[in-house]
Amino acid sequence: GLIEVDFAFALIDGGLTDATFSSATALEFVNLGGNAFNASVPAIFGSLQELQFLYISDCFISGDLSYMQGMPKIFEHWIDVNVGLTGPIPEFLGSLSTLASLSVTASSLTGTLPASLGQLA
Repeated sequence: GLIEVDFAFALIDGGLTDATFSSATALEFVNLGGNAFNASVPAIFGSLQELQFLYISDCFISGDLSYMQGMPKIFEHWIDVNVGLTGPIPEFLGSLSTLASLSVTASSLTGTLPASLGQLA
């Protein structure tokens, strides 16, 4: 099956839904950066068992980081320049043992850094 998708800066303005990715169970690399989705990140990304790299920077994303819960192989996730990304940094991030790089620059996340982040060292 399909393991890599790169639609960066393709002027896409829709389709960021659970239905779009529900059958793409072999995806390892997804780059959707630089598009105008005006949506939250679908929860389906948390159940893609092979996903290691997810880039959704500068996409007019709203919502929070809850979609990351359960990502078993995520290694690198960049969701920079999405001021609609809100809420606290979730405690469960510390349980994502494969996570090596997370970038949320220029977002609207609030609160404190959870102590669980120290588990990733």
